[in-house]
Amino acid sequence: MLSLVFTRLPHEGAHWATCSLSSLDRTNWASVLAYQLDCDPVADNVNLPALPDQMVMLVTAGSTTIESRAGGKWRRSVYGPGTVAMTPPGQATHLRWRGTDRIRTIQVYLPGPVTDQVALEMYGQDSAGVSRPHALATEDPLIAQILRALISGVRSDGANELYAESAATFLSAHLLARHAGRPPAAAPPRADRRIATVMSYMRENLDQPISLGDMAAAAGLSPFHFLRVFKAATGQTPRRSLSAMRLRCARRYLERADLSVTEISEACGFATPSQLATSFRQEYGMSPTDFRRRRP
Repeated sequence: MLSLVFTRLPHEGAHWATCSLSSLDRTNWASVLAYQLDCDPVADNVNLPALPDQMVMLVTAGSTTIESRAGGKWRRSVYGPGTVAMTPPGQATHLRWRGTDRIRTIQVYLPGPVTDQVALEMYGQDSAGVSRPHALATEDPLIAQILRALISGVRSDGANELYAESAATFLSAHLLARHAGRPPAAAPPRADRRIATVMSYMRENLDQPISLGDMAAAAGLSPFHFLRVFKAATGQTPRRSLSAMRLRCARRYLERADLSVTEISEACGFATPSQLATSFRQEYGMSPTDFRRRRP
């Protein structure tokens, strides 16, 4: 993963805002810059220069009416807790706002090379035609959750570079998938459509015994041919893919407190709780009970 070392805050020295928490001061992450910014209730002339990074902002407290000027015209929106804004790399911003109380925001900057690499991995040769996310105001609970997690990691001093890099990669992928303009997708090859059908079949029948013959039938292929097609498309055997899907299912259930390990093993298609425990330990290095105990 490409990363850059941030050396200063984009709003450093601004008279209209105060930084109360910064990854530069507490973690010095290279993969992402995250900080908390408290803005004055009123600002009439805020000019932010173009930067090479993708900016994502979340309002966490306060409300205001904000305006942004582009092409000689002003666009207006109302900011409140949960509002998300995005500025793409290379775009300068001219803002003004007017409210009655200070606005607290989380600001996150993703280095251009990081988002470029993620776009390349997602869209291949078509990545050059993918525009970067841009929005004066929108709602996205997942973005809000990621930004809150990042600033919590800054505050606790417990999140290392691996955490930051993983969050930056996932956030970049989500932004590109949900908030970027991208070239129209080509129709998937017939083999890919068959694999997608089998994956859906697995998910819908995860609590049931699923044999190689069952999966081959869902794909409309003989077991021998299906095995070759599946492995060529995914890089793993159908059995391994099914096992990984069941373990992910178990992990999601373990993050909740309303099901026992026995109930989870049944819901995810494991023959017995001990089979779940053995597979889970091999994959994650701990038992399901230990994993649940370590959850916050």
